[in-house]
Amino acid sequence: MNPIKDLNDFLYIFKDSLCKWDCWIYTLITDTGYSKPWFCAFFPLFPLIVKNLKILFNGNAFYTAFILSNLFCFFAVVFLYNLVKDVYSEKVALYTIVFFMASPTILFYSTFYTESLFLMLVTLFFLLINNKKWFYSALVAALASATRNAGIFLSFILVFEYFRNQKWPVKLSDYRIILYFLISVTGLISFMIFLKLKYDDFFYFIKATQNWPERNGFTFPLWDFLKWLKNITVTFQFKITHDRNNLSFIYILITVLLIFWGIRKIKADQAIFLLMVVLIISVQPRIISCSRYLSSAFPVWILLALFVVENKREKLLYKIIIFLMLFWQFYMNYRWVAGYWVD
Repeated sequence: MNPIKDLNDFLYIFKDSLCKWDCWIYTLITDTGYSKPWFCAFFPLFPLIVKNLKILFNGNAFYTAFILSNLFCFFAVVFLYNLVKDVYSEKVALYTIVFFMASPTILFYSTFYTESLFLMLVTLFFLLINNKKWFYSALVAALASATRNAGIFLSFILVFEYFRNQKWPVKLSDYRIILYFLISVTGLISFMIFLKLKYDDFFYFIKATQNWPERNGFTFPLWDFLKWLKNITVTFQFKITHDRNNLSFIYILITVLLIFWGIRKIKADQAIFLLMVVLIISVQPRIISCSRYLSSAFPVWILLALFVVENKREKLLYKIIIFLMLFWQFYMNYRWVAGYWVD
């Protein structure tokens, strides 16, 4: 028996089980930079953080990212709880957190994906906005725009909330919002300047997605979703295969239904953010991988919590939803560890 060999074997299996698909790409970006043109589809902030901190973990990018992802997820949950409690109620906040943690997409928040960092920044941004901390909101928005393309939405929400909180008529001499807006987009602008210098194209992060047919171009909103709805078939099988599952379809369906049910029940800035995320997802030629993008659009969890709280059979509905979500989460985790595609 060799304890060191056993530990190395365990760590290898652990890493192989958790690091799949985009995780490997982020690891390569951390270690080699944007050495391949198609890497440019992935935004730089998380790999940059890992690159500068991996020295603390013997230079291992994955384990650094694993620890950071879970840490970011913890802070995201804390921020989200306080955000929802301040705006709605403690019960709604608790339900929101439980639904988020029980979701089938929670696995993305424990590996080298940007979900945990992005959600932490987004929830912190909305906390700051609620407290009218405009400058700090702009700084957080800048970081979010360097984490994922949807981070740019925060810049427009910043402008919207700033004007909504001003006494009318707004003085034309008040140029502070222009400064805040410019600060908020520096993350994306910096990445675009880098791409211009390296690949002579400010928008190369869009061009780089042409390597994936499901991300190449745009289509009518929810067109692929409507095609799925028309041709949907439900197959129950115990054998796990590489066939695509319907997780993204189900996420979009539930999100659209919740939006129609209660979009007016949530704050305007949160509603705008959710609608923006749904819009950018809905114009993709394929709805593959949309579930994890929607999972970080936190207002959807608030809507689900409100739907349960306002239902006459609250406790029964809560138990049914949690059971279904945990069952699907187990199924997704099994597919992930086994190396099969998770939608």
